[in-house]
Amino acid sequence: MSETSKNAKGNRLTLQLIILVAFIAAGVVLVLLSQQQQATTSNSSSSSALPSTTTTSTTTTLTSSQSRYRLIRVANPILTVDDFSQDPSARWTLLKDAHWDRQNHTLILAYPRFNTTGVAWLKENTTQPFTAEFSYYVGGGNSGNGFVFMFYKEGNYDPGAGRYLGFTCRPDERPCPTKDAPGYGLEWKTLYNVGGDWVNDPSPSYIGFIKDNVNHHLAYVNITIREQWHRSKVVVKQDALQVYVDQKLVLTWEAGKLGTYENGKVLSLEGSFNRTFSRLGFGASSYVHYDWHIIKDVKIYGNNLTINGLQPRWTVELRNGTQQISRTTVPEGNSQVSLDTSGLEMPLRAHLVIRDETGQTVFETSDAQEIWGGDALRLEASP
Repeated sequence: MSETSKNAKGNRLTLQLIILVAFIAAGVVLVLLSQQQQATTSNSSSSSALPSTTTTSTTTTLTSSQSRYRLIRVANPILTVDDFSQDPSARWTLLKDAHWDRQNHTLILAYPRFNTTGVAWLKENTTQPFTAEFSYYVGGGNSGNGFVFMFYKEGNYDPGAGRYLGFTCRPDERPCPTKDAPGYGLEWKTLYNVGGDWVNDPSPSYIGFIKDNVNHHLAYVNITIREQWHRSKVVVKQDALQVYVDQKLVLTWEAGKLGTYENGKVLSLEGSFNRTFSRLGFGASSYVHYDWHIIKDVKIYGNNLTINGLQPRWTVELRNGTQQISRTTVPEGNSQVSLDTSGLEMPLRAHLVIRDETGQTVFETSDAQEIWGGDALRLEASP
């Protein structure tokens, strides 16, 4: 065989060997890819079988050491916990100059500029007793006019500027298609309006409880408002009102009673709350005098915990460790109870204990649960 033939044969063997190695390598790659795909599919299947840690349902279950019953949270329509870290448009209706400060996570109602007015209505209405907590700042301008927290309020009007605080229309500003806008408000007022038809401001710096218009004061208290952040808590009961600022009770009102208290007075003898209207929100305005009027960290919740699915003469206890917070008994002919939670810090970390008429425990939460005023719970047999 010639040298040329030997070289050609060697080259063919080399080429065949390269092709064989390539096929083997491709096979190995395919096997590895197949195994990886199977592992991925297996992991995906395992993950989808795990219980979800979040839910879009409005119902949640309060866990118990008992297996016979479970307690379901079925509703809390007014519950609002908003730190304004996200766009509030799903929960609030902002009117006029009111706007969301995305960077600082606040709600700005009015700001240091001539003639600014803003209103923020909560989209969830209520005519029930409730508690509202919020932080506020007023300042940075030349002192005016203030802001108002509104409730049980008619909302169909054009919010007026200046001394009207967005609480009603301002007739000297423009014709008011709907002049009257009945309802209640707590005004944080920083400008002493006197003379003309607005002579009723009781002092230059005060919190006032008003009805139907900014001139009708039911009660007030002198207080420093401007140039620092404060935290307020407003407790609206069936026929009474309490206002706290920085954890101190500063204003009280009770239907049918007049009175004088530290640095304040009840000015008007009124009956029970008129709950014809149901809007709830904030308003603020500036005119010639102006300031920043800013709200943040809002919590709104009910004043009662309701439980149904019970039997007559059963008892329900709300406990914080060994301390009993509240206790009630189911009346004859009823299957529901309501526990007063007004004035308590929310959310509660508490135990619920339900006992039958003999004193035997029917249900007890296995550990401290997060409970809000306004929660509606239902006891039912475990599946």
